[in-house]
Amino acid sequence: MLIRNIKMVIQYISTATLLIALVFLSGCDMGQSQAFNAVELQTKASASKEVIASNYRVKAVFKAEGKTQKQATLFLTDRIKGFERWVENENFSMFSNGAQLSGMYQYSANNIRTLSAYEASVDFLFSKLSFMQYQSVMASTPIYKPHELRLVNVSASDEEKALIKNELIVQAFSIAKDKADAMARAAELCGVRVSQMSESSHENDSPRMMRMEMASDSVHESESKKNMTVNLTINWLAEACDT
Repeated sequence: MLIRNIKMVIQYISTATLLIALVFLSGCDMGQSQAFNAVELQTKASASKEVIASNYRVKAVFKAEGKTQKQATLFLTDRIKGFERWVENENFSMFSNGAQLSGMYQYSANNIRTLSAYEASVDFLFSKLSFMQYQSVMASTPIYKPHELRLVNVSASDEEKALIKNELIVQAFSIAKDKADAMARAAELCGVRVSQMSESSHENDSPRMMRMEMASDSVHESESKKNMTVNLTINWLAEACDT
């Protein structure tokens, strides 16, 4: 009797296990069937916007002629400090990496080198300036008698570029979604949803480097701009509409 009861229990467990397995497999088949019935769509879209420069890296060059090294150092330091004080008083944001002092030499007809002057060059980064503010800085610098100014680099701030990129992603996604919806309507599909998405971005039309000699009254003549473009590639899933 005991052996018979054990056999019945084993048979019951085996039957229950088989039923559970059948239900599980049936569920897998249903999921696979739904996935199989889904149609994949792909759309691509781009959005662009102009990015206006707000950061200007400028190299200012000051010269001191006919002075000893000690006199030249004091003279050039005074010129640079005066320029920095003016910028600070005007509430322009500026960062300086410190002056680099070097000797300037002339060569005679006999190829003899003589020290003729000292030169100090300083890299200034002006940040968060509008184009008009930048022009104001450039137009006022002759007060401090730099020999020349070189515009080394122009760029938009990282914060501004991040905001514009987010805006362009939203625009490009909306365009891609409209395309996917149109494709679905044409094919009588419903339930359009994102399956996979990739994004890339780039900037072009790099600003032209400018050189401004202090002998003239010219300033940077045109506002520096770049175009930022965001590209999206999106895969969508959709199913046949219920009739």
